[in-house]
Amino acid sequence: MGCTFRHISHEGWAALLAAAWLGLAPGCAAPPSGDRGIDEGQQAFVSGTGPMRGHEDITRFAVETANQQLASELGVADCFSPIPEGEPCVGTTIPLLRGNCATDSPDDTMTSYYGVSASAWQTAPELQVLHFLRNHTGATDVQGARQACEDALELLVAASNLGAQAWAAADTAGAAYWFGHALHILQDSFAAPHTDRSGLLERQLDDVCSYGRQVAGVCFHPLAALDDRIWLQTLACTATTARPWDCLTPEAQNAAFASAGYLRVVGRHVHDPSGDLEAALKTWRRTGGLVVAFDTGQRLARSLACLAAHLPDARAAVCRELTKAHEEVVRGTLLELSERYPVPGPDVGPAAAVRGEITLVIDLGRPIDEGAARRPGAESAAAALLARGLSRRDTAAALHVCLGLARREADRVAREVAARGG
Repeated sequence: MGCTFRHISHEGWAALLAAAWLGLAPGCAAPPSGDRGIDEGQQAFVSGTGPMRGHEDITRFAVETANQQLASELGVADCFSPIPEGEPCVGTTIPLLRGNCATDSPDDTMTSYYGVSASAWQTAPELQVLHFLRNHTGATDVQGARQACEDALELLVAASNLGAQAWAAADTAGAAYWFGHALHILQDSFAAPHTDRSGLLERQLDDVCSYGRQVAGVCFHPLAALDDRIWLQTLACTATTARPWDCLTPEAQNAAFASAGYLRVVGRHVHDPSGDLEAALKTWRRTGGLVVAFDTGQRLARSLACLAAHLPDARAAVCRELTKAHEEVVRGTLLELSERYPVPGPDVGPAAAVRGEITLVIDLGRPIDEGAARRPGAESAAAALLARGLSRRDTAAALHVCLGLARREADRVAREVAARGG
């Protein structure tokens, strides 16, 4: 994984995750379909060893797929730590898997964050949505399916923000832990005892079930049973831990696809700064002057490449380990700095990244007069609108709404163009 260039914008990050959620996982807009019983042939996702393995292998396949995509798209090798075949939840040292498994069997980090003890974890009324189930309300009721979906999405985004914040603080293990927690919520949304799905790759979420409290008209998650697993019930698929993709049930395959999509969104966000930086740069240039931003070694090269593409001649400095024994400052134009710190190839691991805390100082010069930059296009648009019979007032309103000109500037352009006769 990489680092965040600045503090994560919760609104922007939530939009990214919502896009992944709606495209690869459930949409919360569908009304519940009503009661749906659970028969013995339907399977949920559990964690365990041997034939009981579940979330471990869904996550393993998801990491493999996401890493392949990110290596192809960004040239980043092993963005997420690969999960070996047979790696168990109990005792794992892989942070992504540890956070995933702690959603079912909470550790101190999880219980401290949610304020619920391990003994009350599975039946806590307010934490059912962590497992993509309906929260309990009142003495005997449960919340609606749509509200459960929206609450689960809110927790997924919150966990993702925790991961992003940990990565910004150079806590890569903490980041992976919370990303794994978010993955578990997503994966549970595909488990048959938790939800009712339909459509291509089960993208359509039709209902959300309850656990620990059976309510008329609501599908019910029964107590865990030995057949509560993700694997096809064949001898070849259950007799060994070396199970291939084809042994996963359709629900589990779709959960793995959605999990890979989530990891791809996360990986692109932490490795490719272009989207965040381009938006930030537009804001910074309105005020000009010096900008101080924080980066970390694994993402520095991509940050500089993005900045150099827009402002190659801007003066800047890469400051490493300021106020410490190994302090280093490298100055130059953004183009020169991007050449000094080139984007690594796909086979270069994180060990090759620049070490230490990174501070970027960029001189953006004078503020941009955005009105002047837009004026030629605005004048052409005003002439065309006036020629079509629009009044000067309506033309100014169109320039303000469609081109984003300030009202006073739009009025001035419309007035001047009208005075010239178009």
